[in-house]
Amino acid sequence: MNIADIPSLSGETGLALIPIKKDDKRPLLNTGGLEKIFDTGMFDPAYSSLKKGLVGLGLAGGHAGVEVIDIEKAAVNESIQRELVALILCELGEDFYDSLVLTNTRSGGRHIIYRFGDKNELPGKPLAKKANGDLYIETRGYRQYVVVPPSKGYGFIQGDLHSIPLITLEQRNKLLELCQRFHEGAELPQHPKVTGNQSWREPGGIMSQLLLPQNISQSSHYCLRKDMRKPRMKGKEHCGGDLIKRMKDTG
Repeated sequence: MNIADIPSLSGETGLALIPIKKDDKRPLLNTGGLEKIFDTGMFDPAYSSLKKGLVGLGLAGGHAGVEVIDIEKAAVNESIQRELVALILCELGEDFYDSLVLTNTRSGGRHIIYRFGDKNELPGKPLAKKANGDLYIETRGYRQYVVVPPSKGYGFIQGDLHSIPLITLEQRNKLLELCQRFHEGAELPQHPKVTGNQSWREPGGIMSQLLLPQNISQSSHYCLRKDMRKPRMKGKEHCGGDLIKRMKDTG
């Protein structure tokens, strides 16, 4: 897209959008410009080294409640992404799944994009790692960004930047819990320390309701053994006849 179109697209969608280099993920902004987007959601062309021309596009987390689940290529190759789709369909429903914005990444991974709340100050967190420590799935949140279409090599599977859904905190927690079932190890990843607005951390505030690894029972821990690549999908028979087709469509 043209860098001159970013302010209008940001205004239309209410999203914090970042111009990035056409052929990689680096922002076309100085530090002040990037900080301005993270803090206010506004892109000021004065901070950019490029005044006109084609650029890639980044989506900042936190602003407008945006959070992104980043699924690495390895998880797609090993069918974990398909199994996750099946779990979402089973436990959160087809309408919920269809509301999510899904994209392909240039490396062969996937992004799941949604919003919860008007703004969140939650940093990204690892959700699932392989037994060797390599990351499978993580969130990208406050003061972070992901590359999105129409950047080179990226495309929408469903939805677009105008249709990012607002989901409930309960739905968000369940979605992250489904991702964490694929963690291979004795312990779940640690939740990063949260900084920012104090009201988020006050007793009874939103932070007290968030899904933290230490609050997940061991019985819900999904440890994917090397000899087991088919999901144990409780209630699979109630998920609808097109479940396998939906899994193949996203693979």
